[in-house]
Amino acid sequence: MAPLKFCANLSWLFTELPDFSQRIFAAAAAGFQAVEAAWLYESDLQELQRAQEATGVEVVLINTPPGDAKAGDSGLGAVPERETDFREGLQLALKYATGLGCKRIHLMAGRVPVGSHRREVAQEMEDVFVQNLKYAADVLLKHGITGFIEPINTRLTDPTYFLDSPHQAVAILEKVGKPNIKLQMVIFRSPRFQAGMSLTVLGSSTTATSSVPWRSSTTRDTSGVNTSHSGPQRTVWGGSKIIGQARSNEHNLPINVMNSIFCVRIQ
Repeated sequence: MAPLKFCANLSWLFTELPDFSQRIFAAAAAGFQAVEAAWLYESDLQELQRAQEATGVEVVLINTPPGDAKAGDSGLGAVPERETDFREGLQLALKYATGLGCKRIHLMAGRVPVGSHRREVAQEMEDVFVQNLKYAADVLLKHGITGFIEPINTRLTDPTYFLDSPHQAVAILEKVGKPNIKLQMVIFRSPRFQAGMSLTVLGSSTTATSSVPWRSSTTRDTSGVNTSHSGPQRTVWGGSKIIGQARSNEHNLPINVMNSIFCVRIQ
């Protein structure tokens, strides 16, 4: 079984350094061989490329631009009447992804518009998201890039984010029907999406990825998680390889794996 490889999320780590190119060097110095980032678009692409070339660090994931973050945007994929903005943001993400050799882009759904009620706009937002994802799938396919969508917990993280459960994500992925649009999940939070809900892991056309806090027991060499979904029960097994070297004295666990991305194989 291939080991799970962790990477540093530069949006949350090494934040004492103002530029992402500097954070790439810091991640490499800490022992990371790969990094991800949310929005690195304020950094010069050529500077990022130079840092990457000098360190050999792989960029494994970036997000589409948030839109107008100062106005409260957090992605535009499902936001009505912002389709043009989403496509422009996708092109910017594509420019950085291709320039850095990144093969994964998180296509952010965005938030329920201010003044709107989730139930009243849910169908419209889903329709917009499905169409935007189909468009993105065709664009990304030309460059060999996979697009991901990620449900974000509205109880814990962002109360107005549109894509708020794995079940909702599954339904949307089925409607999109594109093999290069897949699922990205924060597995340690997923049981809290709904009380008593089992962890949902998808097969066939989707891939589960996860962000793990440093206190998680999944930093052991191997781990097994029983899962359930609409089909037969499956078990996810993951062997982990921690690239970061920093450790907690209290728990003797790696610290620098917060929001680290890895793929989970379904047996």
